[in-house]
Amino acid sequence: MGSNKLLSPTGASFENFPLPGANGIKVRGGLVYVTNTATEAVLAIPIRRNGRAGKINVRLRGIQGDDFAFAASCDMYITENPLSKLIRVSPSGRIMLIATAADGLQNPSAVAFDPRATRRPSLYITNSAYFGTRPSLEELATQTRGEKLP
Repeated sequence: MGSNKLLSPTGASFENFPLPGANGIKVRGGLVYVTNTATEAVLAIPIRRNGRAGKINVRLRGIQGDDFAFAASCDMYITENPLSKLIRVSPSGRIMLIATAADGLQNPSAVAFDPRATRRPSLYITNSAYFGTRPSLEELATQTRGEKLP
C-alpha cells in the first residue's frame, strides 16, 4: 500500500504534543479499520483476494480516535485520547458519548472488551494520563459484549 495522505499525520498538535496519523487498527469482515487521530477520521480499507489493500474509504469524520473495539452489536467503541472521551458509534454512524474525564478518563489510549462470558459485559480502557496524576486501567460496565475473537 505504501504511503497515503489519509494515513499520514498532519502536523496538528494538542498541548504541544504532535497528534499521530494512523493509530488504532482492527481487521473485521474483510476490511482493515484504522483511526487517524490527526485527520479525525475512521478509515476502512478492503482486503483484496490477493491480500493487497484496496482503496481507502473514509467511514467517519470528526472523531479524534486512538484505539477502538467492536461490540457484538457491531457498534464501535472509540477512545478519543486528546479529548479524554469514549464514544460509541452505531453502524449507521450515530455517535453517543459514553464516558469523559468526569468518569475517570485521562487521555484514554486503548480499549478492549472483556472476552469472558462468565463476567458481566465490560470494557477495559487504558489511560495515558499525559496531564493527570498517573496512567491507569479503567473498567466500564456495558450493555453489550465484544465481538467474538477468532
